[in-house]
Amino acid sequence: MKASDCTLHVIHNGSGGEWLTTISTRQLIDLKTRIRYFLRTEFNGEVHLDGELVKFDGEYTATIYTDGRQPGDAVCWSAAGFYVKSTY
Repeated sequence: MKASDCTLHVIHNGSGGEWLTTISTRQLIDLKTRIRYFLRTEFNGEVHLDGELVKFDGEYTATIYTDGRQPGDAVCWSAAGFYVKSTY
């Protein structure tokens, strides 16, 4: 599998804002790990995961695609909702 085939797709459910990042072959393909890394890098450590991942709802939804498919395809590696809270 090529590194470019693995992506993390995050959607802010309130605004519809989207982020799509490539997962390197050196990075663990674990949804919770990738979400924590995304929050650290995208929001400069100002927010962190609030509680556990949830199956259906959440302030955000994250999906890992491992086969080069576009976001929104029915096939994914892992997906869940999550909430964030400020680190301050």
